[in-house]
Amino acid sequence: MVPLKSPYGVVEVSDNGLVKGFVEKPQLDYWVNAGVYYFRPEVFDYLPEKGDLERTTFPELARKSLLKAVKFKDVFWKAIDTQKDIEEVEKELVRPSH
Repeated sequence: MVPLKSPYGVVEVSDNGLVKGFVEKPQLDYWVNAGVYYFRPEVFDYLPEKGDLERTTFPELARKSLLKAVKFKDVFWKAIDTQKDIEEVEKELVRPSH
């Protein structure tokens, strides 16, 4: 699991509607599946012949308390769904480390 980073900048607004500030693509208080798995052999009994692990296998394993997560912080991770995502990752990979 990795922290969820908002794909959008967010607006901070007071209770009376005044804009207090802007935060560009903040890290949110949620975790997402990074798509990296380690399976013990007995888990293969739960895998479907065909289908979506996230909708079938993982919920069943979670109900049976057979699923454990590892949180990865301070690592670079990004979903690649669009051409724009590829371009952003390319920029990130060539940028010097701080």
